[in-house]
Amino acid sequence: MLINVFNIGLMCFWYALLKPSRSDSAKRLFCIICAVQMGLIAGLRADSVGEDTSTYHHYYDVLWLLSLEDMWSPVAPLGGLYQSSPGFYLLMKLCQLCGLSWQGFVFFESMLFCLALAYFVYHCCEDPLMGFSLYTAIFFSFMPLSAMKQSLAIALTLFVGYKFARDRRYVVFLLLVAIATTMHKSALFALPLGFLSNVPLNRKVIAASVVVWMLLALFSRPILVAVNSVLAFGGDYSVSYVGSRTLVYLLGLGCIWIFALSRYRYVEEGKLDEYKFQVIMLMVGLMCGALSMANSNAFRAAYYYIIVVVGLLPAAIGTYKKGSRFLMTYDMTAACILFIVTVQPLVLGTSSYHFFWNQ
Repeated sequence: MLINVFNIGLMCFWYALLKPSRSDSAKRLFCIICAVQMGLIAGLRADSVGEDTSTYHHYYDVLWLLSLEDMWSPVAPLGGLYQSSPGFYLLMKLCQLCGLSWQGFVFFESMLFCLALAYFVYHCCEDPLMGFSLYTAIFFSFMPLSAMKQSLAIALTLFVGYKFARDRRYVVFLLLVAIATTMHKSALFALPLGFLSNVPLNRKVIAASVVVWMLLALFSRPILVAVNSVLAFGGDYSVSYVGSRTLVYLLGLGCIWIFALSRYRYVEEGKLDEYKFQVIMLMVGLMCGALSMANSNAFRAAYYYIIVVVGLLPAAIGTYKKGSRFLMTYDMTAACILFIVTVQPLVLGTSSYHFFWNQ
C-alpha cells in the first residue's frame, strides 16, 4: 500500500525536524508523533483494509444486541466465540457501553496498539526512524490492520512487557501475559520471553538453536497438531500450507540474525546485555517460525519475538562509525520503501488503502 510509503516519508520529515538522537525528550516526542500518525492510518481505515476487519465489524454489530450478562451465554448469538477471547470482546462491549461506534472502536484499538508500539521503540531502539520504518515495511500490514485480537495481545506482552522481561521483573510480565491470553490464546507463546535474559549467548547455544530449528521444521506438523489439541486455536493444522510471506520472512530475518551475530563483538560494554537479549529473542522467534514450515498460520507464534528486529537491526548498524551510521539510517529507510513498493506486492498481493468514508 502506497500509504505506507507516505507514512515513512512523513516520519523522515519529523526525524529531520526533531533530531531525536540528540535528546531523550526529542526521541520521546518523535515516537509519540509517529504513533499517532500510524494510529490515524489504522484507525480510519475502511473494512476492506485488513483481512478480517469486516469480520470483526460483524461481531461488533451482533454484540450490540446482547447485554453484558447475556453475551457469555453459550446459547447467545456467537456466544462460544465471545468466550474464546473474553478479554477482547469485553473490551468491545465496554466501548459500546461508552457509546463508541464500530469505527470509534477501530480508532481506539489502533491508537492503543500504536502508542504501545511507540513505548516499545522508545525503550528498545537506538534509532527510532529505522525502527518505525522497519515495522511499517514488515509488520504493519498484519498488525494492527489485521489480527485485531493478537495485535492487543502483542501490545501487552511484547511492546509493554519487553522492558519488564529485560529487567527480570517476572511478576509484572506474567501478569501482562495472563491479561493478553484473554485477548488471544497465542499470548501463551510469549511466556519464555520473560526468562530469556537468563540465557547465555555462546557457540553452544547458537549451535543448539540451529539443531532445534531443524528438528522443529522436520516435525512441525505433529507438533502443531498436538499443540492445537491442547490449546484449541481452531483450524486444521494437519493441513500443509506454506505461504510465500512465511518463506520470505524466515529468509530475511535469518539473514538479519546472522548479521547481528557478526556485529556482536563490536557492541559497547554498556549496551551488550540488551543486544544479547534481542539476539536471543530473534533466535527464539526463528525457532517458532520453523513450525510454520507445515502451516503458515503457525507463524503467529513467532511474532511475539521477531518484532524485536526493529530494535536489533538499528543496534547492529549502531556498531559502525558515526558517519556511516547516519548514511545507513537513510539507506535502510530507503530500503524499507523499496521493499514496500517491490517485494510486498509479490508476497502479500496488490492491495489498496481506503478511508472508512470512501467504503
